[in-house]
Amino acid sequence: MGASYEKIFTRTFLNSEVTAENIKKAKDLLKGSKVDDTVILSLAGHGGYDKGTDPKYYYLPHDADPDDLTKTGVVFEDIEEVLTDIKPRKKLFLLDTCESGELEDEVYAQYLALAKERGFKARTFRKPGKARGTGANKWRSFLLEKDRFIYNNLARRSGAVIFSSSLGSEISYESSLIKNGFFSREIINALTDKDADKDSNGKISINELKAYVRAAVSKDTGGLQNPTIDRDNLSQNIELPLVSN
Repeated sequence: MGASYEKIFTRTFLNSEVTAENIKKAKDLLKGSKVDDTVILSLAGHGGYDKGTDPKYYYLPHDADPDDLTKTGVVFEDIEEVLTDIKPRKKLFLLDTCESGELEDEVYAQYLALAKERGFKARTFRKPGKARGTGANKWRSFLLEKDRFIYNNLARRSGAVIFSSSLGSEISYESSLIKNGFFSREIINALTDKDADKDSNGKISINELKAYVRAAVSKDTGGLQNPTIDRDNLSQNIELPLVSN
């Protein structure tokens, strides 16, 4: 990437470093950014809703307690804040998390069983059979609409292109064999594989990235997971350089 960008600044949080405090501090790196800079925020791990009457979506940091998200999780608005009110116009948010709250329990259990057979691990903390009583179907429908609101609102407020690791009715997976999530792994592959550069211009456009990653992840998981950019910012023309191996 050095041939395409004069300077590259990175900040990575891994495992125990992924705390609510550090996530909020990530914005400090962007204080000196300029209008023509490109910002990429990549978030991988588990996500979920709290149990309130008006549920909020949380990302689970390293020390999170799934039973107490309000105190130990990172509310999605705090993550959104990293990309909000900064100078750069080109912003890409890679979201490799999973909630799957709208899936029927029977279907959800089937997905988990298939994943187990294939050696995958779901990026969710939800347990099968955890329906919320007689209003479960209504609740799942609400969560699906909540997902759409959250991501659409993020795209509107931050101006970012949001590339999600799976459709709303799917689960995102990882594997110990690749030591990564399938989505994150294929993002990396797309930036080093000439096959992703369909027009052979040495750059990977958002459309090329989406096409490559979606096809690769679907193949990797036997069709169980299909990444999507369904909360796009069409005014953005983000291109990433193809990196030679």
